[in-house]
Amino acid sequence: MTTAKSPLLDQLNDLDEQIAAAKALPRNISQQQQTAKADLARLTEQLVEAFAANDTNLQAKLTEAKPKAEARIAEPWAERQAGARRAADRLTAERNQWVTANYRDLLAEITPEAMAAAEAIRTTVTDLQASVAHWSATAQRVAAIATAAGQHPDTMPRVDAIQNAVRELTRAMPEILPPLPRAAQTATFTPATSPDAEVRARAREALLNAGQG
Repeated sequence: MTTAKSPLLDQLNDLDEQIAAAKALPRNISQQQQTAKADLARLTEQLVEAFAANDTNLQAKLTEAKPKAEARIAEPWAERQAGARRAADRLTAERNQWVTANYRDLLAEITPEAMAAAEAIRTTVTDLQASVAHWSATAQRVAAIATAAGQHPDTMPRVDAIQNAVRELTRAMPEILPPLPRAAQTATFTPATSPDAEVRARAREALLNAGQG
């Protein structure tokens, strides 16, 4: 069994990762600014203490370091953050344009996964139905044994909440559809728009060859 290829979805994931990194950059810049402020505050306190202790060597060392820390504070932090946010916005806009241009093919690639997701829920509900039925049947057998032994089967545990939930899930079974737009729920795919990327590639190659014939 071969794994379906999803080149467009892989590309979309890459774009989303780039956007996530770009959106994290303003926060990183803010953290760098806070670190610079903390460094200057610490250096200033150390310099005050050096003067208090009359430590001339430390005074000279910290006095030399202080302008660098002050220069770090004076860097254009706000502009960096604004630029990073603008870059993230541009990446997001480019990503959305790309998604718009490749919308049908992206849906085609993700359709098998969407179908599998819905089927997994239906399978889980079916398995739960069977498990509850098994529990109930076993409970009936145990109650019969208890009754025959003169015991009180009314002390048996119950799973009413689970049974009610299973009934609700069973009623909802027809509503368990693939997570796709309504128009795509009943869509039929020609070979050129098949969910299988290899099928699409072969179909399009055939169309190209037919056009050259």
